[in-house]
Amino acid sequence: MASLPPPSLAVEVDNPRMNRIRGRCRRVTEDWEVRLLALARIADSGDEPAHWGRMLLAVEAESGFVFPSGVLGPGESVQNALLASMERAGIVPDRLRLTSFLLAEQLSPIATAFGIKIERVAKLPSLERASAHLTGRFR
Repeated sequence: MASLPPPSLAVEVDNPRMNRIRGRCRRVTEDWEVRLLALARIADSGDEPAHWGRMLLAVEAESGFVFPSGVLGPGESVQNALLASMERAGIVPDRLRLTSFLLAEQLSPIATAFGIKIERVAKLPSLERASAHLTGRFR
């Protein structure tokens, strides 16, 4: 069985987009708790093959506010998802808290480009509460 390729450690988005975010989004001292969620298997739609729907859930650590996010398609990166959350929220967080080493590695290039600190932690209490509330609504 072949092993998975290592995560890309390069910025996977274009500089003009990052420059637009720098110009339009204000820097805040908030910490975001971040996790990649596997939502459900999405059937083949003709335009794209069947795949697992994923969502980058970002929650403000102190207030529990859930930042807007969309479902990632099969070829979409978590870097693009983080940038989309920052664009929709209009802010750039000071720190990303996460539990996954792999997610930390994947988001590291964007964090470095924006001066966002990454902190690996054992628990994400605000994200856990938000996730339980969101998944409870779909049962």
